[in-house]
Amino acid sequence: MFNYALRQDALHHNLVRGTSRLKPPTSKPVALNLDHLHEVRQAVSSWRSGPAVSGPRPDSQVKDVIEVMLGTSDRIGEALALRKRDIDDTVVPMQVTVAGTRVVIKGKSVYRQDHPKTSSSTRTLQVPDFTADVLRPRLALLEDEHDDHLVFFTRVGTPLSPYNVRRTLRKMLADAGLSDLKVTPHTFRRTAGTVIARATGAETAAEVLGNSPKIAKKHYIEPEEPAPIATPALHLQVLAPRSAPANAAQD
Repeated sequence: MFNYALRQDALHHNLVRGTSRLKPPTSKPVALNLDHLHEVRQAVSSWRSGPAVSGPRPDSQVKDVIEVMLGTSDRIGEALALRKRDIDDTVVPMQVTVAGTRVVIKGKSVYRQDHPKTSSSTRTLQVPDFTADVLRPRLALLEDEHDDHLVFFTRVGTPLSPYNVRRTLRKMLADAGLSDLKVTPHTFRRTAGTVIARATGAETAAEVLGNSPKIAKKHYIEPEEPAPIATPALHLQVLAPRSAPANAAQD
């Protein structure tokens, strides 16, 4: 900005010359523990389900999207871009291929991009039973549809927007008094990545996430609390003070 001002003769010298770039604040990825995950699931399942609720009831799509993100570690756009052809229920466990994402351009409609965010993000994953259990009913709804039909869509058949899913999730958690958890769709991706990393290692988690190990560790895998290092204590015992001689004690 100041270089542009110099070229336009608005300034006589660059006011920020010699300064360094501001370093962004460091932050660690945070995953949901099992108790918080249970609370989130309860809040989403019970949202607008009471007898006094007026208007159309939720169609469970956000609930199902969450289970897909947890079972695949997908980004929200990748989960919403899943097509009928991307799900293989002829094998055990069910397999899901991540081969696209939903892209939102400001002022334009949402569209499906035929590749995920990065080239390494295209992947085929085995999914857990709880994810397969929410995908099978959705596949049944698409039995007579073409293979490119989206798995998640609105009541009028249009693609679901990532923005609308985020907004609905915020409303669900706020109504349940869980806003302090600061849960976003990316939280479910971090939670899945962290669980896989704990069980198998960061490299495998990175493959599932569709990232490099460096990116996975930086953005998606919650760091473990360091365990106490016990071995040095045994070696350092040689530095203990010597006991006073017995005759010195008598004196």
